[in-house]
Amino acid sequence: MKSRDRNGQFKPLSGSPVTGTFDKRTRRTHYQMIRRCSENADEYTRKYYFDKGIRVCDRWMIYENFVADMGNAPDGFTLGRIDGSKGYCPENCRWETWVQQANNVSRNRIIHFDGQSHTVTEWARIIGIKPNTLEYRIVRGITPERALKPSMGATPAQTKMVSRQRNCLVCGKAFIPRLGQLRAGHGKYCSQECNGKAKTLKCRLAA
Repeated sequence: MKSRDRNGQFKPLSGSPVTGTFDKRTRRTHYQMIRRCSENADEYTRKYYFDKGIRVCDRWMIYENFVADMGNAPDGFTLGRIDGSKGYCPENCRWETWVQQANNVSRNRIIHFDGQSHTVTEWARIIGIKPNTLEYRIVRGITPERALKPSMGATPAQTKMVSRQRNCLVCGKAFIPRLGQLRAGHGKYCSQECNGKAKTLKCRLAA
């Protein structure tokens, strides 16, 4: 069974019982499920699935059977396994929300979002925040679209403040200078201590 046409798009199945808004999402979910559990999976995905013995049951290798058992992929849900040590089959799978999926095990849990699969720790590294920050967002029930943004929910004022961030010329530490310092042509050092060190160095160079 071919999953895509020559343009890389998912092809409709003749006689498929699936119709409606989520047909393409369901097809994509089915394709990705089989792909990540196969020996042809990329090296990163393979170590979490194929190399651990995670497989797709024979019945679900056929798309129509998968849909008959699970139905269409609901909007905002992903395919998850109830027991992470077992494979994909009707008895061990369900449609999960982002929060359910991420909270199932730990930071090593693989989270699938927007066609990418990473652990909580890796998602945090990708978007440039701490893992516990991302976990906190997940626990609060924040949607993945917002949770996976570095400056989630930042106000315009907060965004401008972050844009002022720079590195201290003495210690290299990142800091955000006050507007008044910038207007006065200062804001080069993160603390009075570093400012004092800079002045001392200037005096030595001038001597």
